[in-house]
Amino acid sequence: MRNSGQWRPGKFDFRGGRWRASRDRYRLSPTSLLAADHARFGPYLLQVTRSLERDRAEGLVRKLWAAEDRISHHGKHYSFDDVRITPKPVQQPLPTYVGSFSKPSIELAARLGCGLIVAPFAAAMSFGGLKQVADLYNETCARHGKTPGRMMCSYFLHFADDKATEDAARARQIRYYKECVIPAFPGDPKTAPPSYRYFIDIVDRLQKVKPEDLTENSVLLGSPARMIETLKKVEAAGIAEVILYVNVGLKPHSQVKDEMSRFMAEVAPAFAGARKEAAE
Repeated sequence: MRNSGQWRPGKFDFRGGRWRASRDRYRLSPTSLLAADHARFGPYLLQVTRSLERDRAEGLVRKLWAAEDRISHHGKHYSFDDVRITPKPVQQPLPTYVGSFSKPSIELAARLGCGLIVAPFAAAMSFGGLKQVADLYNETCARHGKTPGRMMCSYFLHFADDKATEDAARARQIRYYKECVIPAFPGDPKTAPPSYRYFIDIVDRLQKVKPEDLTENSVLLGSPARMIETLKKVEAAGIAEVILYVNVGLKPHSQVKDEMSRFMAEVAPAFAGARKEAAE
């Protein structure tokens, strides 16, 4: 992900039935108001640390996005004069998502009327699965009188047609966890802030992960048929769009491109019905 010469992870939209290379992931929200630690999960995400303060920040950012001209604000937490955001968002209102690993962040998304992005492995660990997260999100939106937004999730993608290729893919994925994910997550009980305590369990599990532990709760790994089976379950759970991470574990650039092309040729057509429905 750090090599700007390589393809970025992309997204597969069930409703649109299309692949999108997600260089747009790097269009960040104003970082003076919102922490950008979770920008890797998609555009316009809110990192949840202190919910009330984050509510205020989100309200200000939305106000700035919608304003025709410069605005001023003087409050307890934020104060500024004659500020505007440029360039102006094309979409109005601009779709906003909360990247969620926990119940408080689902609560925040529902309270603000935001969409939700979840990681399947975190959903399985904390709630039992994507369907349970979708049900909780929808129920929480109803309680706050808000219409649920779009739900997305993210998957690591590895094609494998034989045992040797599958073993290599599992090793590559574990390497990515060890070298990239674990160092980035707050896993020390002595230093992790209260709102990030759930990361301690996630880090502990990732440190102990074995190849056989890589299931459909965390990766799309194997044949096109296996991927289709998993994504059908994801779609049935209420997920509208999936972010696909292809370039992980030092996967060769040529293989990254081949797997992206293969996904569109051998997996995406299974969702042609959704694509037709969206077009109509």
